[in-house]
Amino acid sequence: MTRTHFQSIFFAVVLLMLVFFGRHTGEKTLSISETQRSPSERAHAETILSQSKNNESTRMSLVPKETASALSSLVDLAPVSPVIETIPPPLPPPPEQTQSHMLVQATPEAHRHMALSPETLAVAALVKEMGSSFALFEKEAGKSWPIASLTKLMTALIARERILAETRIIFTPEDIATEGESGGFNAGDIFTSEDLVKAMLVVSSNDAADALARFYGRDNFIELMRAKAAEIGMPSTTFSDATGLSSGNRSTADDFEKLAAYIMAHRPEIFSVSASPSVIITNLVTHTSRELTSINQFAGRADFVGGKTGYTAEANGNLLSIFRAQGRNFVIIVFGTSDRFLETEKLYGWFHSRL
Repeated sequence: MTRTHFQSIFFAVVLLMLVFFGRHTGEKTLSISETQRSPSERAHAETILSQSKNNESTRMSLVPKETASALSSLVDLAPVSPVIETIPPPLPPPPEQTQSHMLVQATPEAHRHMALSPETLAVAALVKEMGSSFALFEKEAGKSWPIASLTKLMTALIARERILAETRIIFTPEDIATEGESGGFNAGDIFTSEDLVKAMLVVSSNDAADALARFYGRDNFIELMRAKAAEIGMPSTTFSDATGLSSGNRSTADDFEKLAAYIMAHRPEIFSVSASPSVIITNLVTHTSRELTSINQFAGRADFVGGKTGYTAEANGNLLSIFRAQGRNFVIIVFGTSDRFLETEKLYGWFHSRL
């Protein structure tokens, strides 16, 4: 027997099984319902059976002639029920993805390296969006460093919290003997606490800082500065005086970012003063006023929110600056650089171009 004959016979057997079972099913269905159908229903059923028979004849015509001849005596083709293809219902759509699944989540590492990290000559540096939990850029941000006159941010905070703004403070010879002459104060001058805070922030007056601490009680004032640092969460920060002249005043960029965030949240007027290009203070003895021009090169810029300069021979140049970009505040801190404004500008340009 050739392979072709075998395939033909196999096909025929399968076809016979389909015909047999189809016929049996059709007859059974027809017999069961015959007595229950109306004449029109029976006529419709006969039409279906006739169509089925025609379909069956067509299928038989596809069988090879030899096979059809061999089967003709065995097959009394009866109509079969038409085959109705059942289309499965469409699969439900996959669950909608949430944005967190579709987007790559930003990580602290991704923010620290928004692109190629910038070059900075500062010993330590930090760039961070205020309120964020991680830095956009950092270099030795946990390194302890002399903070110099950045100390005066804490001095201003304690003064604003503990001494009324309108309180009159008389300068003593001891206050005036403090290193530095910024502010142009003399022994016997009387200024309000508010004006002394202005002088501290705008021209970094050591005389004004010492007068405020001495008025409250230096030891008590320094203890309040230390307690506030602990309250804010500045574990690497120490204070020895209110001016920043002492090398015992040390902190880290990480710690001072926390101080900046605290001041912004609770005493934003401190940064408002420091952002001014100049302030007016009034001597209550002579009733004369004078203008103090800021030593901060960023003061007066539209995007400058505030900050503080600092310098000693040991610390070199320090600078804390807050800038506003796209409705958000960013803090930049540099420690230990000979050009604190240039290094800050470099870091500002780096992150601002990537917003």
